[in-house]
Amino acid sequence: MLPRRFSILIGLVLVLVVGSCAPAATPTTAPTKPPAKAEKIKLVVADQFTEAGYGPLADKIYKEYMAKHPNIEIEHNIIQLNDPTIKTALVSGTGPDLIYFDTGPGYAGKLIEAEVLLPLDEYAKQYGWDTKIFKWARDRASANGKLYGLGLEMEFLGVFYNKELFEKEGWKVPETDQETLEYCAKAKAKGYIPFAYGDRPGWQAFHQFGMVVNNVLGIEAAGKLFFENQGKWTQPDIVKATKFFFVDMLKAGCFMPDVTAVEYNDSNMAFFTGKAPMLNTGTWIIDDINKNAKDFTPQMVPFPSIGGKDRI
Repeated sequence: MLPRRFSILIGLVLVLVVGSCAPAATPTTAPTKPPAKAEKIKLVVADQFTEAGYGPLADKIYKEYMAKHPNIEIEHNIIQLNDPTIKTALVSGTGPDLIYFDTGPGYAGKLIEAEVLLPLDEYAKQYGWDTKIFKWARDRASANGKLYGLGLEMEFLGVFYNKELFEKEGWKVPETDQETLEYCAKAKAKGYIPFAYGDRPGWQAFHQFGMVVNNVLGIEAAGKLFFENQGKWTQPDIVKATKFFFVDMLKAGCFMPDVTAVEYNDSNMAFFTGKAPMLNTGTWIIDDINKNAKDFTPQMVPFPSIGGKDRI
């Protein structure tokens, strides 16, 4: 799957409804079969489903929808991840009607500020989304008290490890910060890259920051900081957690040299080929692991505890 770039708490991509191509309409329940003289409607849908399996599946879903609603034609457009041209198109009134897009403040947040996205609150009320969809998912897709999208996927962050390598070397999977540094020393002495971590183009650090912050703050405090702006990013726990990964682990040789220049796919290959016993990333990598990790059994655990705090 494509690398994920969004929230520290969860990876959530939204299908957003935009108001640039057509005026907002009062939602009505779609009939099973449209009237014989139903108005012809063209929906322009933009998404990132380009990989094998995803693109054909999206096309299949769109075709099945059109078969059930003959008056609706779906034009399927492919866009790149968080394509910057989408912003221009929406502002100029030439963008898609439905878009699969990132919810980060630099992406959908800017579109909301520009008032080119259509709030979905009336639809949410009509279709009971307040009871059918988790509140945290609706909150993640809301801004200024209004709902702008629906979550499409949820992902988890953690650490994958090579079970066979750990058993062969007689290592214990690290569960604490101190055990992590000790493991790095042992793995490095054996000629391994302790963690298959690369930070190019840079979104990887964003997720890793999320792992350590969640671990030191806990779910409730992290949620208040991320979504309610209660707390400070400079508070001691966060500083300690950030220093542990980005300074202490770096100095301990846990990563390959020039880690900020190592591409995402290259770091993954170090894990797939057995050069790195551990890989810190998210569950979006599972499909790639299934395809590439043929000679060992991958396991997943939470990132180690920092300062004795819980592992999230």
